[in-house]
Amino acid sequence: CIATRRSTLVFCVNLRHLHDLTKAFRDAGVDARYVFASTSPKERRYLIDAFKAGEFPVLLNVGESSTHRNLEHKLSVT
Repeated sequence: CIATRRSTLVFCVNLRHLHDLTKAFRDAGVDARYVFASTSPKERRYLIDAFKAGEFPVLLNVGESSTHRNLEHKLSVT
């Protein structure tokens, strides 16, 4: 159950999937944010750092295989 997780990293298959899942999390009251190939390096670093600090529980991404390498704390990946 997501309510017991500190953080969740979601890998999406395309931008549509990314936006749909982000909306679903937000509609359920979960602060979810995302990164994708066009996210600027500055914004990407900010979002990853904020996620690692626990400022929000869900980070979604698509086309960002480097995202998981930049996360150095324990995640629940489903």
